[in-house]
Amino acid sequence: MNYNVHMGLNKYNLIQFFMLEKITFNHCSINKISFLMKAFMLLGFVQMNYAQMANNGALYIADNATFFLASGNLTFGPAPATTATTKSGLNHGVLTLGEMVTTTGASNSHFVNGYVRAMGTTAQVLPIGDAGTIARVRVVPSANFGVEAAAFKTNPSTIGTALSGVVTDISDVEYWDINGTPTTVISLSWSAGSGVSALTEADLNKLLIVGWNGSAWVEIPATVDVNAFFGGASSFTSGSITTGGGVDLTAFSEFTLGAKNTLSSNDFANSNLFATINNDALQIEAATEMKNVTVYDLTGRVVARYGVNGETTLNKDFSHASGVYLVQIELESGAVLTKKLINQ
Repeated sequence: MNYNVHMGLNKYNLIQFFMLEKITFNHCSINKISFLMKAFMLLGFVQMNYAQMANNGALYIADNATFFLASGNLTFGPAPATTATTKSGLNHGVLTLGEMVTTTGASNSHFVNGYVRAMGTTAQVLPIGDAGTIARVRVVPSANFGVEAAAFKTNPSTIGTALSGVVTDISDVEYWDINGTPTTVISLSWSAGSGVSALTEADLNKLLIVGWNGSAWVEIPATVDVNAFFGGASSFTSGSITTGGGVDLTAFSEFTLGAKNTLSSNDFANSNLFATINNDALQIEAATEMKNVTVYDLTGRVVARYGVNGETTLNKDFSHASGVYLVQIELESGAVLTKKLINQ
């Protein structure tokens, strides 16, 4: 049974809605039907469907409950409005977003403190966070089985401390629980409180996405986004990083930011590598095959990125402002070289 309800709900007709399998509210604000929302969520009703919603009040989704927004837009109203789900155990509540749902207004003052599930196979940003900080995740699922995520502003070493492969350090600030469709491209975000500069020793090319595989934190191949998926250029205080392909979510239980070692500019003397910016051109010659070249300004903002794909030379136009830049060259061997260049 399915009803379309536009407004006018109150405690006197609440009992008849408890008998419905599905309820659809079109263009409603949570503060106008807060009594009904709280009753359904606390009783753990399985599914509630909406076409469009603005939460200007308090929405809480209890264990075993799913709040499903089928289409349209979810607007996060200003504080003191809140949106939250239970976060512990396998029976946590979930806010589910249909494939084409958009969200607006999410910020440090109002985000989903809990689990959000994305349906469909198109890219979706999940406006999650914890402890007064938004910590968005973007997912691109490979199949329409749903991917859900929650953010935890907790030191991930509480999950485990073992590091594997090139991983030399992990965040001590936050992690994400992401699960669902087995193969999914994921993007993690960071903010000023994430401590990315300290984690990477002021070298964004060291930044990793790492996943806990049950015994250790391992690298998941990823690249820092030139422009963060939520807007603005990636820097030490704000940005995002995206996996190079689909991640098998069944192989990992949690994800966080990590770091790897790179070679400093002092290692260039032994690398047989030449790099210069001259006449609006970036030129690089290496003795071994290169994989990627990334150029940063001194604020840590990515200004250019080039895929070299096994070549030993690179010649590219570089029509950027005069000043000092950091050029980082990732070799096919996995080593990363960093050199400071001046564009005059």
